[in-house]
Amino acid sequence: MSSIFVFPGQGAQVVGMGAELYKNNAAARAVFDEVDSALGEKLSNIIFNGPMDELTLTKNVQPAIMATSIAMLRAAELPLPEYVAGHSLGEYTALCAAGAIKQLVNGEIPGVDDFIVLFYNPNIYPMTEYQKRLNEQIKYCESLGVKYAIGNYNHDDWRAAVSGLEKEPERGLRCSKCFAFRFAFAREFAIKNGYNAIASVFGVSRFKDQNQVDAAARGACGEIPYIPVKWDEDLRVAINRATDFYRQKYCGCEFSMRK
Repeated sequence: MSSIFVFPGQGAQVVGMGAELYKNNAAARAVFDEVDSALGEKLSNIIFNGPMDELTLTKNVQPAIMATSIAMLRAAELPLPEYVAGHSLGEYTALCAAGAIKQLVNGEIPGVDDFIVLFYNPNIYPMTEYQKRLNEQIKYCESLGVKYAIGNYNHDDWRAAVSGLEKEPERGLRCSKCFAFRFAFAREFAIKNGYNAIASVFGVSRFKDQNQVDAAARGACGEIPYIPVKWDEDLRVAINRATDFYRQKYCGCEFSMRK
């Protein structure tokens, strides 16, 4: 008999959700602590103590429901199901990265015996779109038992980095600056956390140029080697067809939105 996990969407929130799990389960507590650390604020305090009007704000409620759902999943220690589904923010999965992560899990990339998926995309706009893609990345990593880390959503800093390039076309200089900004963060993350190489899925998007991504990486990664991996496009397409992944309509930033 097949099993399925269904995750709730926005509107399912209630003040105090997950509070007992936090008190009594170490795995669940680690999820809430990780989310607080990633956001740079105590979202868990709003989840557990309210007030309801503050919890219901979109910027709070979406990561709050995601955190509580993942905490419950971790605490339950159940085998992974054959299927997952969800309502609204609960139903998305990491589209472009899926094939690459699967290759790494399967040991198909030579010389890689340990890896972590870093989600650092301060370019994505608006926040609701960012949260959709983040939730998808987390859900897919969780389904494969893959380690992941989440960088801060510092969109204003990203805007400053590409200032003056707002009217550049896609695949123009703004994109090179964007890649470099994010690779620089990956470099610092690698140094701090003991990783000795960086790879990227920036180039798998149909909106981007892999050669441009590789050039930006070589300039920004410094002493940390950059691995220009040739990801399996057929595998990515096969995974997409077999799932209900969220399919993004633009690269990510407000300047890449099509009229």
